[in-house]
Amino acid sequence: MFDFIGEHKFYYYSLITWIIVAVIIFIILVSFKNLKTYGRHVPKKGFLLNNRLGWFLMEIPTLILMPYFIYSGTKTINTVLIKMN
Repeated sequence: MFDFIGEHKFYYYSLITWIIVAVIIFIILVSFKNLKTYGRHVPKKGFLLNNRLGWFLMEIPTLILMPYFIYSGTKTINTVLIKMN
């Protein structure tokens, strides 16, 4: 079924994982309509996350995964992108 994965297994498995997580979160948000509040409209009850901590947790995958993908990728030059400049 996933013959296209080949040598880039980590990339494709992480991509598939994020798609599955997105579908699960979409179903949760559609099912529970009161979970869609944010900002100053949030009721003061329940679990609240610090804004800076939330931003940090949102950005940490990029900080970790982008250098990994850059340094583990191929070292060939993409001539299509060079000729577009």
